[in-house]
Amino acid sequence: MNLIQYKNHGGLGTITINRMEKANALSRVMVEKFSKILDTVASDIDMRVLVITGAGDRVFCAGADLSELASETNTRSNAEAFDEVWDGLTEKISALPFLTIAALNGTCAGGGLSLALSCDIRIATENAHLFYPALRNGVVPAAADLRRFHALIGPSKTKMLMMSGVDLHASEALAWGLLDRSVGSDDLEKTITDLTAIPLAAPRSKIVGMKRMISGFEDPSIVSDCYDTVYGGDQNALERLWSIKS
Repeated sequence: MNLIQYKNHGGLGTITINRMEKANALSRVMVEKFSKILDTVASDIDMRVLVITGAGDRVFCAGADLSELASETNTRSNAEAFDEVWDGLTEKISALPFLTIAALNGTCAGGGLSLALSCDIRIATENAHLFYPALRNGVVPAAADLRRFHALIGPSKTKMLMMSGVDLHASEALAWGLLDRSVGSDDLEKTITDLTAIPLAAPRSKIVGMKRMISGFEDPSIVSDCYDTVYGGDQNALERLWSIKS
């Protein structure tokens, strides 16, 4: 079975976590394959939008495979190596120079939430639940996750999510700012289609320039490259923007 599926059609890439019998949990092997696919995605100059989703209609991703988690995090050195693998995956997503969307087709937990947070936009079905059971599982949250949580919901809600173990229904996650939109289960595909229509029709230079400007507006050199790319068609500036790491 192909547990990490990838397809690309007309500049729209879709990565699907396909392990429904295990709640789309990611094993170490799956994370490594996911990372290699992202390398392919990042090198595709025709890419405009990447959508990450899960198979089925109940779970987006349950996070790390619990059958591996105990041995992966049983010592400090193992835990740091484990976090490095996951951080590497989410940083690759965050660094992509085009639009990224997490299409949450159901429950999103732990490492699944890490994946979602690394995307630009998070759209979830109304039946989705979001939680991060780090304390329950006896692990330290990844630093990259904490940075993104703080940016979206602040330190107090981050503590509430991680230390109190709250399970957020999609409507509450939307109110907190973890989600950007909540839709009916039958409307998820159409919502993604509507959101991707304009970027899929736009030139690569404008996609990259817009995303980098939004993220790097405080850096004068990035701003200059964005203007040179969008208005001047400067290929050197475009390549610099394309290769920026998050």
